[in-house]
Amino acid sequence: MGAEIGKEVEVNVTFPEDYHAENLKGKAATFKCTVTAIQEKKADKFAENAANAARNSAAFAQISAEDQAYYLDSIRKDQNRVYIDSISSQKVFLWNTYKDCKSKEINLGLDLKGGMN
Repeated sequence: MGAEIGKEVEVNVTFPEDYHAENLKGKAATFKCTVTAIQEKKADKFAENAANAARNSAAFAQISAEDQAYYLDSIRKDQNRVYIDSISSQKVFLWNTYKDCKSKEINLGLDLKGGMN
């Protein structure tokens, strides 16, 4: 979406026809928002720090060269998931938690008619 912390963005959405609030079903809306945090990049950085710590451990040198890349990739994926799980109940987009956004596929942008990608 190209947003940066502190940047103001307009998000155009069309509420689904089966939306719970009768007065908003099928209606278009524009939300003016200020980006306060970007969580995805934090997860990647958290995972990369864990991989770097593993790479610098004594046990890493004992892993065969062909398995080292796989091992580090596994650590990155696991630690990315750990971080995302730790913020799953925090509100990250309008009134939605990260978990809500993922379940509605509101991910890195909107997946609604007239929305942003």
